[in-house]
Amino acid sequence: MRRVGIDERNVQTVRLVLSPIYSSRCQGDTQEPRIVGYRASNTVSVRTDDLSLVAPVIDAALDAGANQLEGVSFGLQDDQVVKQQALRQAIEEAHGKADAMADALDGYCQLK
Repeated sequence: MRRVGIDERNVQTVRLVLSPIYSSRCQGDTQEPRIVGYRASNTVSVRTDDLSLVAPVIDAALDAGANQLEGVSFGLQDDQVVKQQALRQAIEEAHGKADAMADALDGYCQLK
């Protein structure tokens, strides 16, 4: 990742799994399976704010031996302003819906 231009602080292991590999059992075998080895799985997260590096990062990971890609996700570095704006907009929309329901209910009650 360093060759691609990714700072090592933006590369981290997010999951490490070790699973036992058991011996095969033949039909009629009375012995319990025994562990003959282990399989390791390492999931690494790479962060960048330069979208032009996404493809080179994937290529570098594959060149380094990765055999699975869990996906690419996009997000904001600081989403507080956007979240607050969305909350304000949601409240305005909810208020508008409440007003419409109150008006409709008022008209409904007058008909009865």
